[in-house]
Amino acid sequence: MTPANRWFRAPFVVGVVFFILTVSAMTWSKGGGELFKYFRHNSEQPEKLSELPPPLPAYCRTKEDESYYEEESEPDCYLDGMTGLSGDEFVLAIWGMDHRCVREMVFMEEQALLNIFSEANMSAVAQTATSESSYFQDDNFYELTNLTQYLHAGYVLERNRPRKKKLYGKALQKQVAIAVVQVANNALQGSAGTGSARLAELSFKLVNSSDNQGAVVNDSVSWLEKLGSLTGASGRYDSALNELFNIYYKGHDNDAFVDIASHDSQFPNALYRFIVDKDSWLVGGREYLLMNAVKELGRFLQYKTIKDDTGHFIRSLINRYDLSRDTANVWSILAGSVDYYDKANCRLYNACDFRKRVETVIFRRERACVGTVIIRAQSMTEDQFDSACEALSRREDIFHEMLSSEREPVADDQNDTLEMVIFKDSDTFVDLGWLLFDSDAVTAGGVFYEGDPFDEANQARVLAYQSEDVSDSHQVLNLDHEFVHYLDGRYTMYGLESEYVEGNVWWAEGVAEYIALLEHYPDAEEAALTEMARFSDILHSNYSSDESRIYHWGYWAVRYMFEQHPDDVERLVQWFRLGRYEDYQDWMEDEAKSLDADFAKWMTTIKKELQVASGV
Repeated sequence: MTPANRWFRAPFVVGVVFFILTVSAMTWSKGGGELFKYFRHNSEQPEKLSELPPPLPAYCRTKEDESYYEEESEPDCYLDGMTGLSGDEFVLAIWGMDHRCVREMVFMEEQALLNIFSEANMSAVAQTATSESSYFQDDNFYELTNLTQYLHAGYVLERNRPRKKKLYGKALQKQVAIAVVQVANNALQGSAGTGSARLAELSFKLVNSSDNQGAVVNDSVSWLEKLGSLTGASGRYDSALNELFNIYYKGHDNDAFVDIASHDSQFPNALYRFIVDKDSWLVGGREYLLMNAVKELGRFLQYKTIKDDTGHFIRSLINRYDLSRDTANVWSILAGSVDYYDKANCRLYNACDFRKRVETVIFRRERACVGTVIIRAQSMTEDQFDSACEALSRREDIFHEMLSSEREPVADDQNDTLEMVIFKDSDTFVDLGWLLFDSDAVTAGGVFYEGDPFDEANQARVLAYQSEDVSDSHQVLNLDHEFVHYLDGRYTMYGLESEYVEGNVWWAEGVAEYIALLEHYPDAEEAALTEMARFSDILHSNYSSDESRIYHWGYWAVRYMFEQHPDDVERLVQWFRLGRYEDYQDWMEDEAKSLDADFAKWMTTIKKELQVASGV
């Protein structure tokens, strides 16, 4: 599997994306953990999912408008100087700080929680946010944004503390709830333009980071109505609207939210009215917002006390949006909500057997190529099929030559065919991948499911999608990479994926990157110019390691082995094919460490070559 943004990544973009992921209060993590840019299943088959997919994110579509900030040069953020401040002095320091410095706070060390983010300081800031928001206007939105950002950062840092008790109590949570309602209500008046939109978005993020979904659920109805008008007039409120959908999404895990929302049909009713009113968004860049509203409506079907009303709204929309190719995504989510939450009554909705029906409509185009691959595509042209098949054929030849496989599968492997399911875009990959194939790889740029290779009935499968950012004419993101995963599993790695992959991440991802990209991998080259990693550390990478360690340095480790130690590669591959993973582990613990110095020397040579090539 690969990160979703690999093909258009640059060092600055990585930094911005990482920042957004961290500060956004873990948008796609319902329990509040961090959002990862890459994802891989270690199970033989994806587990059956029991709820609708999460809201699609806004961060990859919208660029924040910071024209209302005057600073052009980088600010001098001397945050350590705040450790001795408290009360009004502390609040004034946050109040007048450069907004970029407040953002940096989310990256502060553990000790900051006991000082800068103490409960007393958080309380003082919350009280000030409440009082100042009562006269919100053009000349204080900047400062209110700072206060809200600070509170949000404190809760993010607290939540990310490993296995330590919470720092903030119920009293502070209530203070923050009062503040966030005040701030959001005033921000949604729209008087400060872009500043209001940014403040509303931050307020909703703070709701989730402070677990205040239940405290604001009644306000959410008016917020949804106001945002419906504001987004209709300006795209700057799109991210704020999406954060409101995240409040609904995460609210179903909040007892206070459920106590209220499960007994009041005004919430699904508000979402239903919003969907009907914004019907035109099905075409254009805001389709994802409408899809998210449909998901949040569908989630209310799980509550028995309002099931009749919610079911009525869903039946009405199923009749409104036909299972045609243009509205199949909407219909699929609505039918999926019935399957998850009211399956026994699927006939009342005309939603029985929805997966088979959706697949019949969506994947009307198929192509067999390279003898073993079946491509099922949502919108590929004949020329794109030709391009994909040619690419797969080339990659298979390269794989067998480099691995000396003689095209002989490992013993007992029954995965003699690969199904490649190609969605039209990333949103459909997330939503229909989830609904049709139980794939929760929502942040991946593609995913390979090997399944049980010993089972004759098993079907190995790649889920991928097309993207305009791919230069190849087939436009399938990470096509070669995911295909190499299949080839590696069939011709190199014996047994079930769970038996080898966790101790073999460097090889699994490194060999996929190396064979897919060969000597042209700009992102890995950038990593070689700016970073350094020990060979033995790379070999101990896992899927909790950072993206660069997994993909860039996995690539360099595999390339190093092929170029400098081909005999060792042959030995490792023989062990893999025979399932002798204990021998491999012994090698990794004993011999691999002796290669650290040689790897470092080789990387020094690589770095010099890259510097010469780039003119550095």
